[in-house]
Amino acid sequence: MASEKERKLFSTALKKRGGKGVLTMKTTDKIGKMITIKEVVGTDDLMIIRDDGVLIRMPVSQIRSIGRATQGVKLIKLAEGTKVSAITRIISEEEKTADEPENNPEPQDA
Repeated sequence: MASEKERKLFSTALKKRGGKGVLTMKTTDKIGKMITIKEVVGTDDLMIIRDDGVLIRMPVSQIRSIGRATQGVKLIKLAEGTKVSAITRIISEEEKTADEPENNPEPQDA
């Protein structure tokens, strides 16, 4: 099972020296261990790639946001023995154009 959890950056309280930390995600034998964390924005998409070659692309805006210390949201079903090979963030076109400098060359003096 592949699950995802959306959380706002800096949404947890800061801990002082000697603190025991903050629980990010509950893990069980049923859902397994957390293997990656991706920072995304609402306009991005996620691409999930399984080891059998299946690709799934989904908008981040359609993933339900939940509180911390939960088990996450199921994104795809995995058959027995199938694993997730990779998860990547696909940046939206609006963010790409905002990050890229304009390609307007300076006119050269003749």
